[in-house]
Amino acid sequence: MSFLKKYRFIAVGAVIILIALGFWAYSAFKTLPENSHFITDQYTFDYPRTFSTHEYAPGVVSIGHYVNGELLPFVDINEYKSDPESARPKTFELFAKLQTEAFCGSDNSLISITCTLASTTAYTSKKGAVGHKMDLTAVRKDLKTGKSTNESYGPIYVFETTPLVPREEGVTERYSGIFIYQSFTAFVIGTSSPELLNSVVDSLELTKI
Repeated sequence: MSFLKKYRFIAVGAVIILIALGFWAYSAFKTLPENSHFITDQYTFDYPRTFSTHEYAPGVVSIGHYVNGELLPFVDINEYKSDPESARPKTFELFAKLQTEAFCGSDNSLISITCTLASTTAYTSKKGAVGHKMDLTAVRKDLKTGKSTNESYGPIYVFETTPLVPREEGVTERYSGIFIYQSFTAFVIGTSSPELLNSVVDSLELTKI
């Protein structure tokens, strides 16, 4: 066999191997589950594996895409508790209202955003987690022109995790709840993903109350 023929034979063989590896990789990729499963001490959920997650603290999770080494969050999950230094709100629903209005807000030299609760409805995830679905009205004010526009922010899903029995006799438990919502950053810059939010809340299971 001449050198040229031998070279062609090796080249063809290499191409065949690369094609076979390509088909194997494609088949392996296609058989991977569409969703990833995330587990914390407080809850579990599923999310599309095309997204990434980061847990900043126990139960404090963001889901999004990494951009220049930093996670751009699309959905945030946090457990909030009522302020121990202030009087406990009369109801959990009032606590949830005050909390959602508090973290939905922003001020800088160009715009000011404030939010108020627009509606609350009961919600149960497909995995049986019972909570509330809350929608807010965001007022975005242009500080240069003074013009204001109203937008809908939400839904925000809230699941109560306040212990049913106080941990200490004679002590009033602080209200606590799991809040799942489109990242306020994503809302402000217009990169929200309702599909991702739905995937998370539909699959949510509370594991510790």
